[in-house]
Amino acid sequence: MVNHCPFGCADEQLDKHGWCRHLIGWTEDGKTFEPRRNPWQRQPVLPTDRIVTTGVAARVYRDWVFA
Repeated sequence: MVNHCPFGCADEQLDKHGWCRHLIGWTEDGKTFEPRRNPWQRQPVLPTDRIVTTGVAARVYRDWVFA
């Protein structure tokens, strides 16, 4: 499992999918993202969000302290 968290989460803080609390969803265009929680609709990517490319869809991370 690879740790992609740009906010410094330790491997022990990842769940069984390799996700930490900062991962909020996935984006293909860098402007909107599909949230981790299925009931939510697409949301705008904020300027403070960090996008990490890991494949076709990039991961969107948010530091909840500053959100």
